[in-house]
Order: sequence, then C-alpha cells, then structure tokens
Amino acid sequence: MVFLSTETIKKAYQSLISHEVKNSSVLHIFLILKGCGINNMNFKPIDVISEDGYPIAVNLSMLFGMDENKPEKYEFINPFSMKEWAGQAPSEALKKWVSSRIKNNIIGGATTWRKIINEDIYSNEIKFTYNYVQEIKDLTVPNIKVKLWPLVIWYNRFMQFDRECTPQELIESFKNIFYLNDLELGLLFDSTINFNLEFASSIHDYKEIRNQIGIHPKAPDNWIESTKNITLSEPKSDYTIQSSKFIFMKASKIPSIEKINQLLKDNYQIILSGPPGTSKSYIADQIGNQLSDENGPSSVMKIQFHPQYSYQDFIGGFIVKGDKVEINRGVFLNFIDNAKKVDTPFLLIIDEINRANVSSVFGETIQCLDRNYSTKLILGGKEEEISIPKNLLIIATMNTSDRTLGVMDFALRRRFSDVYFGANEAELIYKTKLECGLSLCDFLKKINTNLKSTLKNNELIIGQSIFYNENYLNTDIYEWSNNGLEDLFNYKILPIIEDYCSNEINKIEDVIGIELSKRLTGEEFIESFRNYLA
Repeated sequence: MVFLSTETIKKAYQSLISHEVKNSSVLHIFLILKGCGINNMNFKPIDVISEDGYPIAVNLSMLFGMDENKPEKYEFINPFSMKEWAGQAPSEALKKWVSSRIKNNIIGGATTWRKIINEDIYSNEIKFTYNYVQEIKDLTVPNIKVKLWPLVIWYNRFMQFDRECTPQELIESFKNIFYLNDLELGLLFDSTINFNLEFASSIHDYKEIRNQIGIHPKAPDNWIESTKNITLSEPKSDYTIQSSKFIFMKASKIPSIEKINQLLKDNYQIILSGPPGTSKSYIADQIGNQLSDENGPSSVMKIQFHPQYSYQDFIGGFIVKGDKVEINRGVFLNFIDNAKKVDTPFLLIIDEINRANVSSVFGETIQCLDRNYSTKLILGGKEEEISIPKNLLIIATMNTSDRTLGVMDFALRRRFSDVYFGANEAELIYKTKLECGLSLCDFLKKINTNLKSTLKNNELIIGQSIFYNENYLNTDIYEWSNNGLEDLFNYKILPIIEDYCSNEINKIEDVIGIELSKRLTGEEFIESFRNYLA
C-alpha cells in the first residue's frame, strides 16, 4: 500500500491558499451536496446530507487522522478559505456541522441559497435550481476558476492506494465521486496539473500539514502536536472511505468486451457503429485476437469492404483472370465451409461494412443470417444449398459520420444487433499526458460539444483514439510533447474540423475559436490552446 506524500499534500495546500474564493462556504457545502448525489433533476430527501455527507466532509475538511485524538473544537477546515483560517474556522465538531449546520444554511432562509436550492417543504426534499452552476460561480469565483488538481490531492490525503496511480486516474475518480458534469467542470474548475504527484510508504505527517496552516488563536496549545489514540485498534467508521481500497473508475460509453461477446453468442452478428476514432475496429480486433489465441488463426478472418467490393468477391461467380474466365468461390463461402468442419467458434470481421453496396455483396445469403434458413446458389452451373452455421459469428464496423457512404437496407440491418460507439473523452484522462500540463479530455470534450452545437449533427465529432499514436506511447500512457500536439492539431484535427464545417470559416471559428483556426506554432499555439480551455 502507498499514500500521497507529505510534500505533495503541502504543495496542494500552498496552491489552494492562492485562490481568492468569495463566499467560500457556499463552494464547500456545494461539493458536499454533490457528493451526496444532489442534482437539479430529481428531488432527494434532505436527510441524505447527514447520512452520506460526513465521510465526504472528512476527506474535504478534517485536519486530524483517524488514529489521533481530535480536539473538541477546530478539528476541520474549509479547503477554499484555508488562508483565512482564523476567521472562518467553525468551532463545532465536523459531524455536527454536517448533520445540522449545512441543513440550516441551505433551507433556513439564507438568501444566498434561495437561488441554488429548490425545496419541497411537503416531502422535505431538495434539488438544485436549473441555473445553480452559474449562481454558484457568480457567488464564489466570478472571475477565476478553482484549480482542480490541488483539491483532488487534498481530498485524497487520507487515502491508501494499492499502487501508485496517475494524476489522470485521481482526477477521474474525483469527478465520479462528486458526480461533476461538464458544465460544473467548465465554469468552476481549471483542470491543469500544476505540480507532480509523489507517493510514500506511510500516511502523511498530520502535524506537518497543521503546522503549515497554523494554530487557531482559540485552539488548545497542543493543537498542532495532538496525540495518538493508543486505544484505537480498528479504523473508525467515520473514516471508512479513507481506509478502504481505492477504486479507479474509468468512464466508458460502450459495453465491455464481455458484453459484446455475449451479444455475439445470442445474436450471431453485430455492428459496431459510430464516428471514426471511437475504437470500433480496436474492439473488434481484440475479440478476434482472443478467439485466434483460443482456436487458432484460421478461426478468424478480417476483410474490408470498399466501393468496388462485389458479390463475386464475397459469395462467388465468374471472374476474369488474364484472358481466361474462371469460376471463383468467394471468401465468405470458403469461410462457411471451414466453419462447418468444426464446432468451435469462427469469426468474420467486416471492416467499414457500409463502404460497399452491402445488399448486392450479400445477395441471396442475407436470409441465411437468420441461421434457421438456407438458400440455393448456382455457381459454375451447379446448384448448391447454402446455410450459415451457428458457430460462425460476424462483427462489422460502420462509420456513421462519412456523408459519402451508403445506407444499409432494412432487411440486412435488422439482422444485426447494433452497438453504438460514441466519443469517450474521459478515457483520455488516464491514457494521455501533455507536456504543457493541460487536459486533453477537456479539450476534446469542448471541440465535440462545439461541433454538435454548430453542425446540429451528433455524428460529426472526433473520437478519442486520434490521440493514440504509438510514437508517443510510454508504457501505458501516450505522452504528447508540445511539438507533437501542435502537429497533430494543425495537420490532422484541424483538417477534420474544416471538412466537417465544409470549410466555412465562421463555423470553424465557432468550433475552435479564431486563434486556433490560424494553424499557430510554438508558444503561440500552446497559449491559444490554454486560452481555448479557459
């Protein structure tokens, strides 16, 4: 087990006190409410705060470890006003503050909270107002954003980890714990990683952190030193979150490989559809590799459809070879023949299935996809009965953003289950790292949000795998240099955006702004990249 180092937590403290947060208690309570699952969609019982809020508040606020004797007063601090410790420190115990003070603040008539919280007085339930994020920003950080990274470090200062994690994993976990959505992240937080992450074999020195903060004028003389609680043999239930094994939560918008395999088993063929760069072909290849390892390479065949791909290539017929006309048995019929010889699964992967005239390529074998049907073909003057065995499975991939591609007809499409692959920007948090310290997740998310709002088409977006270039792969992380990122944007991402926008400059600027549309280089590019995320 490892822990965040004392030095790392001290850096987080120094970064947090640089914030000039107004009405800091609002931001503090807001995060606790978010951690309790409060949102602006559904009412929740207000008692959820006292039931679920304390462990969240401990991580955000507690100044004493679970193995220390805590003082009766000044045991916790607001992370958004640590610079004004003496003026803001509540004298009551943290548990009492969570269970009663928060409730009194938000529904007790305080004008500040009337624009943030809706209360159903009959059911004693609450939810956020429709424009709560803007109200909180106006009240707390109207001209700045709170640095997310030091807050993430501070929150995890009591956490024990089963391994050294990456900054991206820590940030993603924090977002999941607090159910932070894109609007909240965009308006309230700056995702820049502004210092490195270091680990230690033991938990941080509580006294060192308290010494950084400084003793409250009314606190007991031994407040910084405190004493160990020698009677404590088991972790207190108050600290359950801190003492539990850390779980890395990786956001995903697609079914797992296991789920796709189950769909294949139940339905025999599926289409993985979605915009380019969303890992459709990667997942198909992963499933193919698994099957090849189990049953041998001959059990998997991958082909790619294209506009010239024909019935003769796929099923069979007469073809011209030089000055001769020969009978050709197509790749699909040959694969069917091989699959019928055994009971083990065979897999056909059809990449870019909608680039060909699919109905023409499959011909009369379309009805055989139902597995209970057979059809008769005439090849080389001989009649042959064809059926597709149940051990032959098909995965097809389909690009939904290419406006030049044809549409599969209903008779064929209904015989395939469809698994949609959307852009999974959150995946970039734990798979990529930038030399400039900025967030590729935030960058791609903003581009795709702007593309959809500008073009009114959810398919004209950019997938996350555009950032997965093996030349920048270091172990499991794609580490992009400033120069590499500049070239990727100027010569790959920007041309895609220009094509999506039909080279209309106003639309391009609506998506990426005026500066980035100029193909800037060097420091100008990085500064514009930074400004785009501000």
